[in-house]
Amino acid sequence: MSKNQLIIVYVLVYIKMKSKLDLPEYRAKGYSKQLMNAIVEEPKLQKCKTWMLKTHDAHGLYKHFGFAALKHSEKVMERIL
Repeated sequence: MSKNQLIIVYVLVYIKMKSKLDLPEYRAKGYSKQLMNAIVEEPKLQKCKTWMLKTHDAHGLYKHFGFAALKHSEKVMERIL
């Protein structure tokens, strides 16, 4: 498995798990932190220099793992369908 394939797999697993973690019975139990910690600590991902994500309401969670607002947002583009 290539590095890019591995990252995509982690992203897909995270998306699937995060959708479950948004259910009321799973909230506020630390599961999102455990999942994020496992992802950012994964040895195979340590060479990845740029991590990006979008969130509507979990800024505090991601800030805890070193994420911050874009420093150069003028260099980032998106296409939403």
